[in-house]
Amino acid sequence: MAKTRWKIVSDSIPEVQVDPTWSGLVSHDRVNDGVYFRAKLDGEMVFHKADYQTVKDAPDCEEIEVFLEEYCDSAWVERFRGTFTTYDCAFDEDRCTASVTPKLKDDYICFLKEYTLDKTVANAGDVVTADPFAGTYQGGQECCMDHVAPTPGGPTGPVCAVPSGYCFDKNYFQDAVDGLGNELWQSCFHRVVGVGTPTTPPPYASGWTYISGNDWWRCPGNDDLEFVPLDNGRWLNDILEHLASETLCSLTVRSHFFNLNATHDAPPDNTPYTFAQDNCHKLQVHQKSDVKRPDSTNPAQSFVWKMSFKKLLDDLENMFNVYWKIDGTDLILEHITYFEAAEWLDLSQTSIVKLYEKSENGAPNREEYKYVDKEATFTADFAAYPITYGACGEGTREVTLNYFSNDVVYIRTTDNQAEISDAGFCMVATQEVGAENAIILNNTPMGWSALHGNLHKQRRFFPSGMMNDNPESFTFLRKTRKLEPITVAHCCGDAFDPAGYITTTIGEATVERVTKNYFQDTVKIEANL
Repeated sequence: MAKTRWKIVSDSIPEVQVDPTWSGLVSHDRVNDGVYFRAKLDGEMVFHKADYQTVKDAPDCEEIEVFLEEYCDSAWVERFRGTFTTYDCAFDEDRCTASVTPKLKDDYICFLKEYTLDKTVANAGDVVTADPFAGTYQGGQECCMDHVAPTPGGPTGPVCAVPSGYCFDKNYFQDAVDGLGNELWQSCFHRVVGVGTPTTPPPYASGWTYISGNDWWRCPGNDDLEFVPLDNGRWLNDILEHLASETLCSLTVRSHFFNLNATHDAPPDNTPYTFAQDNCHKLQVHQKSDVKRPDSTNPAQSFVWKMSFKKLLDDLENMFNVYWKIDGTDLILEHITYFEAAEWLDLSQTSIVKLYEKSENGAPNREEYKYVDKEATFTADFAAYPITYGACGEGTREVTLNYFSNDVVYIRTTDNQAEISDAGFCMVATQEVGAENAIILNNTPMGWSALHGNLHKQRRFFPSGMMNDNPESFTFLRKTRKLEPITVAHCCGDAFDPAGYITTTIGEATVERVTKNYFQDTVKIEANL
């Protein structure tokens, strides 16, 4: 039997050891299918005699802290901390008892209390601009005029030879007709100029042709955002830090994935983190009304720049497969592969009941991911193909973002704007080019095709299926078959890491709940295969 003791302390009660009766059980549950656990005292604790009087004499609204310690390796180690007030207690004055189930007090208590509240983020750092592409646009160049025979809509190509180093842009009717009935049209040309070296083209975009010195040119793409920058944006990282400060929980946001205060343990060397380095280190957030009307002289006002931290974190999980946990005063935001578990217990030689069935939530046959404007018919890079699992699973898991639609080209096209709400935001991937922050490839890295292909091959429900309309293999799977509970001996010096997996005679299992019995020195593990 473990050697344990309870203590209480409050403003009116000096720290003192008490001797309540209790179940001896503390459970640790995985929260919201995430990567962290929270503890819970199973059942009530009952104070008697002098302890009863100490509790009863405390002021009604005074918070009393209660904590469990275990003697291990010649030292007392805290295992649980909770709080209660006398108002929470059930008093029996005939038997002189006070019964209460303490509320957990841990690293998460402050944050979870505050993170659901909507906060204004308009003042989160500097206002930033996303330029439509990297390089310098040169339009209206080398224009020429000629008479051509009239055609419906005018000529589709230039009326004169394309000058060297330029691409055809458009024609302009000059409202003149000669004696033969031919119309006078003007053709103009354009290009994008970038900076590389005499032997190396610019490291952004493609299709470059050398000019001279360090200058190169390319033809603008058809979807180069009409060459109008997106103003009035905010850095995602500034928003994250602002929302963290608004919780008043003294948390520092840290993320290798988003390149924010990244001084914690290094991430794995894998596809998701390579994608993040290329596309997610300089993410901007733009209000959708500004994206729809980039030339407006009335940008989105501060009152529409509102977010709750919870909804933003949910969107980051669903867009990027990024999860979060709190470690002391650090709020860690990383791709799911960062949290890939190590083995906690090797039970491969332990006899267990080899009985399992699908868990309460089961597994879907189909997953559908949608932006907040879920009825819009976005372009191919942004309109997600469903993730499907053949004959496996049941039903559809629909994931809809709270705030974001990212198809900037589609949103800025006038004919599509009836489908797009002014409310909400665009997540815009930029790269630093000189003094500019240029949108990467018309923001296609923020489309479902790129997000799924690079970030979502982990944490799927089955080992294979269809993604982006192609057969795909998946790793780091969700475990959805509920195993019969396993009870094993567990002493104070043994490792306790429910975030780690357990190895059993029938495979690796992910822990969903573990209950420590301090009276019997055991843990009961509820896990999924």
